[in-house]
Formats: sequence, structure tokens, C-alpha cells
Amino acid sequence: MDDQEIIKQLNILGLAPGVDHDEIKKTFRKLVREYHPDISGNKNLYKFRQISGAYAILRNLTPEDLSSLPEQDSNENFINQIDYLLDHYENLIFNFSDHDKNINEIIYRLNSDNPGVINLALRRVGNFADDNEIIKAIIKILKNPNLNNETAKLISLLNFSDLNRRKIVNEIFYNSKNFPLSLILNLSGSDYDLLEKFLIHANSNNIAPILRRWPNNKNLENETIRILLSSDDENILIPVLSFLKLHFPKVLSLHYKRINELKKHNSPVVRAWTK
Repeated sequence: MDDQEIIKQLNILGLAPGVDHDEIKKTFRKLVREYHPDISGNKNLYKFRQISGAYAILRNLTPEDLSSLPEQDSNENFINQIDYLLDHYENLIFNFSDHDKNINEIIYRLNSDNPGVINLALRRVGNFADDNEIIKAIIKILKNPNLNNETAKLISLLNFSDLNRRKIVNEIFYNSKNFPLSLILNLSGSDYDLLEKFLIHANSNNIAPILRRWPNNKNLENETIRILLSSDDENILIPVLSFLKLHFPKVLSLHYKRINELKKHNSPVVRAWTK
């Protein structure tokens, strides 16, 4: 995820660059107590969804992700506030209109070929995320090899049921090379079997962040390791070799032929992790 998107999620919680995980968690809990529908009713449902979506992304960041953020100038903060107000008032207008008409309009727009129209519809999905026709449209969007970056970010903010996460991932994981990390983490949820599907097909820059989130007591499938080690890309090999050597060193012996080949790799770092 790029720095500006992280800053945008921080702004939703009323925070700025420089905060740590403890402060993010503390702020989130405070806002939940104020905006949760069980406390404030449905009038703040949209705000609660935004808060929850922002926290779902921020809690998965590493301390390094947070500490490396640039300082935000006043102009950027003003623009983020304007974006929030536009989203908020569009949602208010949307909630006053008829339910069936709205969901049909959303589905119609999600099936558009125009990224701008699709993004407008995605901002209005909200509680309709698990509707069968919405899920079909989301799958169609994610299968597009030219997936718009803003579209991917908006989908990463949607809340799907575990069943629909699996349905979506099983249809589109092979096309995830251009997916931002936030989208991969949202669609995987806490299901590491789904995350492993993405691991094989993800952009090489996402391999290391995914493995940093991998539990130390859960090994990767042997076929997944074989596919990852078959790459010559050091951005894949270095995090995979270091992860296996640190957490599951015995597994490397099962791939001794490929490890011996990698001892002659052009990258000295790759060669170092084969020893």
C-alpha cells in the first residue's frame, strides 16, 4: 500500500503520520464507543463503516510501514477532509432513496466499462457487499487484467462474509499480480489458505509483506514453496529463503536441488540465504 493511502486511512480515524499501533488501537476503540450502531443508532452507520474499514487496513501494517510515512502538509489534510465530506453527503442522499432501486443502480454501474462509474458505485456498496449480484460484479471487476488502482483500493474497504471472501478469491487469485497489498489482505481476512493462494501469484513486492504476517506455526504447502523457489526474482527468493530458513529450516532439505542451483544466483544475498 502506498504512503498516501495509509495517510488517508489515518485521517479517517482523525490521526496523522507519526502514530504507532497502540495509539491507532486506542483511537479506534474510542470511536467505536461513539459511532457503533448499537450505541448511536443507524445515523452514524456510514461513519462506523469507514472507521472499521480504516482500522482493518491499519492494524495489518508493520511498525516500519508506520514509521516511514512522510509528514502530511496542511493542503493534503484539507483535501482528505473534502474527500470525506463528499463521501459522507453522497451517502446521506443515497440512504434517503429506495432500497431496491439503489441496489439495482449499483449493480448496473458496477458492470460498466468506465472505471469512474465503477468507482462511484463501489463507494455506495456499503451493506450490500454480500448481495449475490454485487459479488458477481466484483469478481468480474477483479478479473480485469487492467484493474484500476483506485478501484482495487475501494474494493479493499468492503466488508464481505467469509463465505463470499472464499468465493471471490477462488475466482480471481490467479489475476492478483497487480493487486495492492490492502486488497489481498482484505480478501484473505484471517484465512491463511486464501492468503497462500495470493502468495503464488502476487506481485514480487508483496511477497515480503505477506510473509511478515504469516504465523510461525503454520507452514507453507510444499507446492507453494516449489513455485516460489522456481523464480529467479530476488524480491521473491530473498524473503522466501529467509522465512523458511528462520522458521522452517528442515523444509529446505526437500528442495535441495533448487537450493544448490540458487547457490550460483547472481544476487549475493540470495546466495547467502542458501548456505
